[in-house]
Amino acid sequence: MFAKDLCVNLQPSVANATNIDTLLANKEGIECVKVPPENLQDKVFFIFNNLSMSNMDSKVSFVQGLW
Repeated sequence: MFAKDLCVNLQPSVANATNIDTLLANKEGIECVKVPPENLQDKVFFIFNNLSMSNMDSKVSFVQGLW
């Protein structure tokens, strides 16, 4: 169902890294996840951008139905 993988670092921020070698050497804590297709991302983004307390229940049901 998902178009591609996205690898993210689950460790604390690397903002303190001093150079690119430090970033490239840090392979621990990296996990790959599936990225959903763009049309599914767009639907979820739209829902979250228009979410309010008054429509939350219906939006939760709609998002659960997307999977």
